[in-house]
Amino acid sequence: MIKLTDIQGMNDYLIQTRRWIHMHPETGFDTINTHDFIREELKKKKIKVIEHVGKNSLLGIIENGEGKVIGLRADIDALPMTEKNEIEYF
Repeated sequence: MIKLTDIQGMNDYLIQTRRWIHMHPETGFDTINTHDFIREELKKKKIKVIEHVGKNSLLGIIENGEGKVIGLRADIDALPMTEKNEIEYF
């Protein structure tokens, strides 16, 4: 089981990752750079990757022996909109 103390040291990494994704938005199924970014981040973490399950989607597989499995899903495409705020990643 993952505990809060296991991920507390990842705060800066998670913020940098979110900012990169927001600075490089891709819409619809044209998410080639986002796909590649996620693939490389998963590989750095030694997570098995299956690419192009759909056009530009991928799977990250974390194995933990026999037993139950949890699947997580996330959309990686951006919405075509202009933000009206003063956020650091702009």
